[in-house]
Formats: sequence, C-alpha cells, structure tokens
Amino acid sequence: MKLRKKNYHHGNLKEELVTKGLQILKNDGIESLSLRKLALELKVTVGAPYKHFKDNEELLSEIAVKGFELLKEKLEETIQKFPAKYLKQFQEAGIAYVEFAFENEEIFRLMYGSKIKNHSKYENLKKIGDESFQVLYLIVKNCQDNGILKKTNTDSIVLAAWSLVHGLSILIIDKQLNFSIFNKSEIRKQVLNLQKQFFVGTKS
Repeated sequence: MKLRKKNYHHGNLKEELVTKGLQILKNDGIESLSLRKLALELKVTVGAPYKHFKDNEELLSEIAVKGFELLKEKLEETIQKFPAKYLKQFQEAGIAYVEFAFENEEIFRLMYGSKIKNHSKYENLKKIGDESFQVLYLIVKNCQDNGILKKTNTDSIVLAAWSLVHGLSILIIDKQLNFSIFNKSEIRKQVLNLQKQFFVGTKS
C-alpha cells in the first residue's frame, strides 16, 4: 500500500488555508468557500483544517483580517505619497477606499457584511479594523488642524466621510449606479465631486 505524501510541514497549513481561501473567495465567491473544500484543494485530510479553525466563521475572520491589512496599506500609501498635503491625502484616501471595494468586491463584502456575525469576537479582526479606521481618523484630524475641514467633532467628521465612500462603494458593487463607463477614472470623478461638501477651503 502506497502511503500518501504529506504536502505540508507542521505550522504552515493555517497560512495556506487563508491564502487559498482568499483566492477562492475572489474567484468563486463566499458560497464556494468552506474548510472542507479547502482541505480538498490543498490535498490534506478533511479534519486537518479544523486543527487551526474551529469552524468556517473563524476561517472567514482570518481572511477578513487579510482584507483589512490590504485596505490599511492602501490608505497609508496616500499619506506617504502626499506628505503634508492634507487635502490631497483626504481626497486620495477616499478614492483608494472605493477602488479597493471595486477591485475586491467579495473580500469587501466579507469585511463589512454579516457572514461574520460578531466581529468583536475575533481579536485579530477587531484590532486591524480599528487600526484601519485610525488611518482615516488621522487624515481627517490633520485636515481639521490645517483649516481644510471644519473643526467640529472629529469623530462625527470621520464617520460622515467614511459613510460617504462606504455608501458609494456599496452602490457601485451592487450595480445600483448606472455610469455609462465605470472604471477608475469614473470612481475618481465621483468621489472628488461628493467630497466637496466637506471642505471649508481649497488649501493643500
């Protein structure tokens, strides 16, 4: 009898499950994603994934963590690319957020949807979600300190700015907006136009 060759050393299967899960999520949608399917895809026993994740939701939480890491990185790039240009940071962060949703529809839905019933249940997910939000908070606060945004309650301004780009993102990925040509150029145009309501000046 030929022994089945092991494909993974102890310690790296969890990472492979998350990486493969991201790929399946992006290509086939969340309904195609399960620990059982991942076991088949990675050629391990059906029970092997359960050594790392107690159920499908725990797996989804780790995949969502990766999504937030990617989003946070994208937002931080706007700060690095436009140092001390706070209006530009605000504009580009909004554009980056909507572009992320447009390019990563399934992961975006997972990150903010109801497939994970209680995000705060998962420490890693709550932590990276908070960190991503703090990037937006920093951008808004810098704009307030430099006279670009009203110096009212910062939390309220952040929530309003986030709601704007998040709402636009959902409308886009749900195909509720009928742009004749929908691409990055149109995203930029729409975000910049909607953001104008926040500004008290044109300083950059």
